Amino acid sequence: LYYTTVKLGTPAKVFHVQVDTGSDLFWVSCGTCKKCPKYSQLGVVNFFAPESSSTAFSLGCSQSFCHHKHLGIATTCLKGNQCGYTSNYADIIDSSGFFVSDLMIFDLVYENDTAVICSTNITFGCTISLTGLPTLQGQADGIIGLGHSEVSILSQLASSEEIPKIFSHCLMGEGFGGGVLLFGEILETDLIYTPLVSSRSHYGVDVEGIEINGQVLPIDPKVFKSSRYRGAIFDSGSTFVSLIDDAYVPFARNVKSALSHLVPVSDLEGDLCYESSTRVSF
Repeated sequence: LYYTTVKLGTPAKVFHVQVDTGSDLFWVSCGTCKKCPKYSQLGVVNFFAPESSSTAFSLGCSQSFCHHKHLGIATTCLKGNQCGYTSNYADIIDSSGFFVSDLMIFDLVYENDTAVICSTNITFGCTISLTGLPTLQGQADGIIGLGHSEVSILSQLASSEEIPKIFSHCLMGEGFGGGVLLFGEILETDLIYTPLVSSRSHYGVDVEGIEINGQVLPIDPKVFKSSRYRGAIFDSGSTFVSLIDDAYVPFARNVKSALSHLVPVSDLEGDLCYESSTRVSF
């Protein structure tokens, strides 16, 4: 689970939110949520209470933010002229609530590594219904979606001219995790880049092929061609690397050949689990 901490409201309260490049909405569990888990993988869930923040206000249905077309998000008008939303995720989890605007407090870091505490108004979701969870335990206090639609926190910060529309997610260490989530440009000259596919709603890249033991697998390049519903996307909110059958079948065949000296864990077709007492490279 990739997560970070954010400070919201006045007085500021800390929330642990999952970092998700595969969605756009930034939301936290609201105090009136009846179906939200009270515990997460990180401990007791922190709930946001708009009435406890002197700088919070809910968005009205007539405001332009309520009428944007958002990826996987449906908006509606609730009682009291509140702009409501339902966000659908690929793992069949639905998050529903209403939009709130409040202060987000963060560290503004300059080139000389000095930091100043700053704040800006951010619109985010206050979730009052969370359905589809496989267990009674949630993953965090909410999700910070880093997609590039108008609703994402990245787009909001860029449109208010707080930062350029750039973010970096740098991971550190093995086992203990950690790292840095940075909004804005990072000035490094030795970084290696690959271009993103600009026509996709998610962050995607053009895959050239798959190589095992120095040999390029015999996969038709058309399999990797990006289109509206195909291509390779980056999703920090998902666990597995997934391939369609046309790419997975030759990949699995070659992995099995390379690891034929090991004992399979199970006899399931397509299962690539093996027993080994040492580290395996191929």
